[in-house]
Amino acid sequence: MLVIDTPEPHSRGVATSSDGVDIPYQIFGDGPETVLFVHGWCCDHSIWGDQIAALCSDYTVVALDLASHGSAGKRQNAWPMSSYVQDALAVVKAVNRPSWALVGHSLGGVLVAMLAAEMRAETAAVVVVDAIKRPDQTLPQQDADAMLDYLSVDWPRNVPAWLAEAAFTNKTSSEIVSYVERALGSADGTTAVEGLRDFLAQDHAKLLDAIRDIPVLLMNGAPPAPSADFFDAFHPDCKLVEFEGAGHFVMLERVEDFNRCLREELPKMFSAHLNESSPASREVLI
Repeated sequence: MLVIDTPEPHSRGVATSSDGVDIPYQIFGDGPETVLFVHGWCCDHSIWGDQIAALCSDYTVVALDLASHGSAGKRQNAWPMSSYVQDALAVVKAVNRPSWALVGHSLGGVLVAMLAAEMRAETAAVVVVDAIKRPDQTLPQQDADAMLDYLSVDWPRNVPAWLAEAAFTNKTSSEIVSYVERALGSADGTTAVEGLRDFLAQDHAKLLDAIRDIPVLLMNGAPPAPSADFFDAFHPDCKLVEFEGAGHFVMLERVEDFNRCLREELPKMFSAHLNESSPASREVLI
């Protein structure tokens, strides 16, 4: 069984989202720069435990639970991405730090790209983990609707088969598969399906174009992933790191490589923000 050990937080708090939902967060470490971790669909902050442990000695690390996830309050009958952005923005305002690296996985990756556009001056870096795809890699609306219908018919029964096809590779360990299946299988099916619906509708190219003045690091499983050349037209400072053989849950499947990459790249991105300079786009395979 996969066990993720999250360090004991220095403090805890609860922010209030724009619609009144309680959004709990935890703070680890007390470094001068701040890293926000946003979990993905049907998960919670604990999925980032290994990354929190790797960074909290050098940074102030903040991790939250989005509405209707983990220990957060429940949101009724509305699950647009914009509401999740407001959840994260409420935490940022409550913690009140001057400079942030925003790290998000999957739905959380799209969320942090949207969040950065709302807090441009405070955002030093955006790290998107296996969320941004080329237009030809996104699901056509008809296929997305069919997938959502399939999941909604019998969520606990159908989600494992869907995950096997969509999220894992033949190198993904059985422990990680079981961990993710438990997390998603225990989620509320309606919340899960409706939250996924708006996530799938997002235009990734437009998301990155809207934050073209902020350094972006894409950390993707490989294959498939967009090539770095794909981003040049609409984001001049985007670096792509691909983790060979990893599936969707890169931070679980390649923990040491993933954490090493974060430790190497975050200082550069914070420094570039401070000095208002940017490196050229690059592509790396790990």
